[in-house]
Amino acid sequence: MGRKRLTEETRCPDCLLNRMHCYCHALQTTFNRTKITAVLHYSEVFLTSNTAHLLKQTLSDARLFVRNSLGIIENSETFLAEDFENIVLFPADHAIPLENMVFHKPVHLIIPDGSWNQAKKMYRKDPILSTLRAVSITPRGPSRYFLRRQGRENGLCTYEAVACALGILEGEKVYSHMMAQFETAMNAIHASRNNVSTRDHNFTPVV
Repeated sequence: MGRKRLTEETRCPDCLLNRMHCYCHALQTTFNRTKITAVLHYSEVFLTSNTAHLLKQTLSDARLFVRNSLGIIENSETFLAEDFENIVLFPADHAIPLENMVFHKPVHLIIPDGSWNQAKKMYRKDPILSTLRAVSITPRGPSRYFLRRQGRENGLCTYEAVACALGILEGEKVYSHMMAQFETAMNAIHASRNNVSTRDHNFTPVV
């Protein structure tokens, strides 16, 4: 059985888990004014550990673009948003804390998504991302993401970082909604994995 057939027959196309563990029915979408775009490294597209996919399932305005193996953002002609302030959420040395920013247009928040090294390379070398103003956020606490080791101290996964950013831009209600959906996803993924790693053993589901 080929990989394509396996994906179509046994995996949910949205959460990417085996259909018997699919949690999509338990998720709820909330309205967001801020346009959200995640740029996925091509190796992330079919990974169940990728959290950018969850953005599309829980926010009313979230898009995913793929930066392919040639280093090109696919469909880049529709990437930047007209009449929006296009900014990149990435903790570069020169990044401005998001809470210190004043915007005169609606915000389009762009997030390079992949491992820490992939995201860093994407931000530095992509001809679109590297020209945009970078902003950073301060984590509210330890990451609840247990599927991979964080690439930097106090790091957050893509979804958690966006939740913190929208908490600043749109308020506590959006942040709380997003994190509730995140716990739903993490609990379901944890249940599907049968404690395959030390990080699985150390994860405590939130009921």
